[in-house]
Amino acid sequence: QVGHVDVVRFVDAYDLVHDFDERFFGEGGPSRLAEAVAERIRDGDVQPFGDVRIGAPIARPHQLLCIGLNFSDHAAETGATPPEEPILFTKSPNTLIGPYDDVRIPRGSTKPDWEVELGIVIGRRTSYLDSVEDAADAIAGYVLVNDVSERAFQLERSGQWSKGKSAETF
Repeated sequence: QVGHVDVVRFVDAYDLVHDFDERFFGEGGPSRLAEAVAERIRDGDVQPFGDVRIGAPIARPHQLLCIGLNFSDHAAETGATPPEEPILFTKSPNTLIGPYDDVRIPRGSTKPDWEVELGIVIGRRTSYLDSVEDAADAIAGYVLVNDVSERAFQLERSGQWSKGKSAETF
């Protein structure tokens, strides 16, 4: 049936890679893993998720860099003027959790909110790249992100956005 999945399955690659971390991405891990995973899929070596916890897609990221008010409709929704330059903020690495993990709403929260975002996984450390092609070459992949916020902490108190964006599990 279109739009219906009976059983979600995965390929266990633990024997091939321990963690999807900076070293894995920096040493070309995705391309090395692709053939082995494809072979296991062809051989039917897939497992149902069942009660298996799916962890965060990346272990111990160096940095989570975010862009705020990144499209005009979102700025209008919040009553903000679209910025002339991107609003950059970071989320602490302890905000990263698995897709079915519980989100913990902080004590005193009155306006929890979330948005779906496109995450870009940078596969190696880079600085001052010379072209769009060089930047594209550094991308290891993409991931869906639930960007959780506590809007009262973020917007109604003075200071940085991080206090409304970096609560544990956000």
